[in-house]
Amino acid sequence: MGDVLIAFKENLDDPNNVLQSWDPNFPDLYCTWYHVTCNAASSVTRLNFLVCFERILSNNSITGNIPKEIGSGLTNLVELDLSYNFLNGTFPTTLSKLTNLKSLILKRNAIFDNIPKDLGDLANLENLDLSTNAFRGEIPNSLRFLRNLKTMCVAEFIICNNVLKIVQLVRVLAPQWLTEASWSEQLGGKIAQRVLSDYLSELTD
Repeated sequence: MGDVLIAFKENLDDPNNVLQSWDPNFPDLYCTWYHVTCNAASSVTRLNFLVCFERILSNNSITGNIPKEIGSGLTNLVELDLSYNFLNGTFPTTLSKLTNLKSLILKRNAIFDNIPKDLGDLANLENLDLSTNAFRGEIPNSLRFLRNLKTMCVAEFIICNNVLKIVQLVRVLAPQWLTEASWSEQLGGKIAQRVLSDYLSELTD
């Protein structure tokens, strides 16, 4: 498991050495590394990089692509928080292997890619935050399979013509995660808010 995390680290640019405790000379000590949480069986259950941002408080956060190693050996992961960094590039297809994942937080990065349809394979996902990125294309229909989803944040990302797609998803997803949404102009502004408000009213009648 430690070797997987080292491979993960090697694909990132970490100018402030916030992952310096991830020592390749001692891969068996991965449960003692910062930003890594393990369970009683020494399986990695959480990677939380938000702490990195809070420590640095500057524009020198971790950069690079989300490494493909993320899904190859971390199958017990339940929380992946890579928010407030400068990760870019594409989604690795291996993310779909994290079938135990309950929380995927990627807000405030620079990911410029289509939202992968493989996200629909994360059947246990409860929290999904893709806000403040540069996603393109459409929201995939596969997200309708996320029956356990409780919160979904898509604020402030550059994506076109998705208002109706979100409305269609409401029928199969818990509607409460839209009731307090604040829609940006990219998602249609007041028009989107009115459409969603009317649709939610029909669902609750």
